[in-house]
Amino acid sequence: MSQARNYRNNTRPHAPLSETDLRKVVDAIFHVMRETGVKFDPDPWVLDTFSDGGCDVSSKGIVKFPTDLVRGSIDSAAKSVRMWNRPGTDFIEFSPRHSAFMANYLHQVVDTETGERRSCTREDLARYSRVVEALPDFDGVAGPFKIAENPDISGEIEGFAVMAAHTTKPVETSFGAPLCLQAAIEMAAAIRGGSERLREKPYFAVSITQLPLYYAKYHTDQIRMAVESGIPVGVGGGSIGGASTPITIAGNIVNCFATDFAALVLTQLLRKGAFCMVGFTVVFMDPTTGNLGAINESTLAEMVKYQIGEHFGLPIHNANAGLNMGKQFNQEAVLGAAVTMTAGIFSQPACCIYSGSLDATAAYSLHALLLCHELIGMARRFWRGIRVDDETLALDVTHKVGPGGDFLGEMHTAVHCRKEISKIRYFASKTFEAWEQEGRKDLEDIIDQDLQRILAAPKPEPLPASVQEQLDVIVRKYRSA
Repeated sequence: MSQARNYRNNTRPHAPLSETDLRKVVDAIFHVMRETGVKFDPDPWVLDTFSDGGCDVSSKGIVKFPTDLVRGSIDSAAKSVRMWNRPGTDFIEFSPRHSAFMANYLHQVVDTETGERRSCTREDLARYSRVVEALPDFDGVAGPFKIAENPDISGEIEGFAVMAAHTTKPVETSFGAPLCLQAAIEMAAAIRGGSERLREKPYFAVSITQLPLYYAKYHTDQIRMAVESGIPVGVGGGSIGGASTPITIAGNIVNCFATDFAALVLTQLLRKGAFCMVGFTVVFMDPTTGNLGAINESTLAEMVKYQIGEHFGLPIHNANAGLNMGKQFNQEAVLGAAVTMTAGIFSQPACCIYSGSLDATAAYSLHALLLCHELIGMARRFWRGIRVDDETLALDVTHKVGPGGDFLGEMHTAVHCRKEISKIRYFASKTFEAWEQEGRKDLEDIIDQDLQRILAAPKPEPLPASVQEQLDVIVRKYRSA
């Protein structure tokens, strides 16, 4: 994990809103928080925390937030956090200056042999983790890590252990219950060598997937648990414009940020300076089918999310990069992933978690994962920008070759061809004759060759035996809880 590849240079994000419209949207977010409020399950510690912080709290759990409190919480929240790999030797950073890409594991997989969708097994999770480990442009893995052999909540706990055993990369995941998060914290502390070392070098971040303008008790319990343990928090569930939020882009965005900022306020009331990354997955209902759709509007919303995040200096979570509606790895999936990844190039979020997913995150595909890895490399090439100096302007060699000359035999070409031109695997240029000679392989054939090579390669370095034993003990303890 090289930090250099995460920095964005001169490529500016696209900002759809004028300054006037941006101020209107920001004012509307504060208006919703102040006048409409956000509902919380009536847990005494949550409501007392908000009340003590100066919020108007109703007996039904509706919390209304003074604008000064929200602004103060935004100002005090940490704007970046380092996420360390399993050995604690390298890190990625979630911040407004970086874009991290996390490979998306889901509870259903498209079988690489049959092409059928089925529930994920332990071996699927182990295979997925090994593949991500082999793909250098993926910064980490994203869950939840559910497995079919153990469908109750302890299955997420066991899944976390299986994933940790098969990749060294940092983790972002969500949990269905606070008990699962507690177990993950214990396992991460065992991996790191103690709770204080985990606080110093976080191994995973927890993602809170709340509904618009509503937090259940298990969401707020996890927020408190994470903040108290020093685990970075990302908030932002999924909005569906026209169903769970307004159908308009502006209205959808306002609802989402009002919801996210409520959690950010809670983190700051619990511990000022805690890290909390915000960002709903903003999608819309297709009015002709009732299903998820409206990729144009989702793409615009994605760019507005970043613009608001930049306005407040906040890192933005849950980018749509890699998201697609393909039901299997086919042309629709490739087109969708390419379009949303291109949108991600211009929105520049802090964390992208949908790479490798299919059918709006209902399933994942290892073939889609490898495609997204290529697209991530393309994104980072865009962000690296253009180097402009005497050497790259090439005035000397241009003068030497002269008008109508040939640059092929020049040392300048030999020196710079690999520095300047990207290495592209799946969109490489070749002649029709070369394509025929290679067997008329399509994109899926080429990706499958790479996938089989990765799966046949040696496995990543295993956990030390003593740490693996501790994880096994934790899994057994929570299985019987």
